[in-house]
Amino acid sequence: MVKIGSYWLDYAYSPRSPLKKNIKTDVAIIGGGITGVSAAFHLASRGIECVLLEKSTIGSGSTGNSEGNLVPLPLGRFRELVEKVGRKNALDIYNASVSVIREMANLSKGRPDLSFHYTKKFVLATTRAQAGLLKKEFKLTKACNIKSRFIPVPHKVIGASKTFYGGLIYESNFARINPARFVRELATRSEKSVKIFENTPVKVIRRLKDGRFELSSSTHRVVCNTLIAATETFSSEIALKDKNFKSIGVVAAIAEPLDKNVLRKLKIDINTRVIDTSENYAAIGPISGNKISVTYEIRPKFLSAFRHIVEFPIIRNIAAYVVKHGLAKVFPLLEKSRIDRIWGCKYASTKDMMPIIGRDPKNSNFLYSIGYGDHGLVFGFLGGKMLSEVYTKTQSRRTKKLLSLLKPKNGRNLTLKT
Repeated sequence: MVKIGSYWLDYAYSPRSPLKKNIKTDVAIIGGGITGVSAAFHLASRGIECVLLEKSTIGSGSTGNSEGNLVPLPLGRFRELVEKVGRKNALDIYNASVSVIREMANLSKGRPDLSFHYTKKFVLATTRAQAGLLKKEFKLTKACNIKSRFIPVPHKVIGASKTFYGGLIYESNFARINPARFVRELATRSEKSVKIFENTPVKVIRRLKDGRFELSSSTHRVVCNTLIAATETFSSEIALKDKNFKSIGVVAAIAEPLDKNVLRKLKIDINTRVIDTSENYAAIGPISGNKISVTYEIRPKFLSAFRHIVEFPIIRNIAAYVVKHGLAKVFPLLEKSRIDRIWGCKYASTKDMMPIIGRDPKNSNFLYSIGYGDHGLVFGFLGGKMLSEVYTKTQSRRTKKLLSLLKPKNGRNLTLKT
């Protein structure tokens, strides 16, 4: 039977107590994923006391169910980013992301259980048209001093199928981490200044007459001067009403321990992503030892059946078979491998995969960071850090520039009941 549940979350963890009394605080953060915990951590580093409310356990949402990839730019789409914001701004976003990955590397030093390691990234093209776009991407990244190589015959480099028409290797600044353990460690380091309550879902957010916010759980309330929303629920609610957002499902799986000789032939230490002309993608990369992970993105039109992957063993086994079949198409040597674990999550992303970060235009004491694409762990950490700078009015020149590119354009009244 195929196991269910994120590989990253499969270890003993003792959650903190839920909210047991009414609290007044200057800053309240809703969401204990990478964004919320990063905001709390960076506020704590500035001596700011705050309260963080998590509906389940720290890191157990989309963070702990993610791929664990640290990606400094939307993969294979740097060219599109340049077209949207210009080369200089695109490089600022890339360099800010690289700085975040380095900070996460420093925070992980001495903690092998966090599983941080740098890796290369390989993007494979399934059509000649996609190969042509990757060539353009290569020329642009080279001109911007981003280390990359275009590979015309991928199967000779990493043992991929001969059906691919080309590939692009990003040589540096990509990494992997255990996202659940990392976020939980960050939360622990924040506790001198941050009160963290787990298993505390916020049922109602209400604006008081004096401008403060009242956050109500089932039994108690938190009243705060400033609210930071860093929760997938908020992103999903926007996705339902905002045409610039889309909901995405991701199925992740772990392949059984593989023969080391096979791994050597595949050079599977390189994280690999497959792109084609559809909205789907697949990512394959090392987890630990001789295990690899396989990830598939589900098109929005199939999301209505997404929950069945988790709830029903038969559907789960079918999903595992589909993942295995896709894996064998990319790497024929893995045809006899077995999927021994599968899990999934949904998240909301802007269509261009660039986040929205900053103050809400209609509510100056309401801050949020939402809308990530396939680089959510990096931008989640960066978004939380930027929000802490916004609150303390200590934005660096780089942060101010990024905020001008990523700030909210429309006020959000979605969860605010007056």
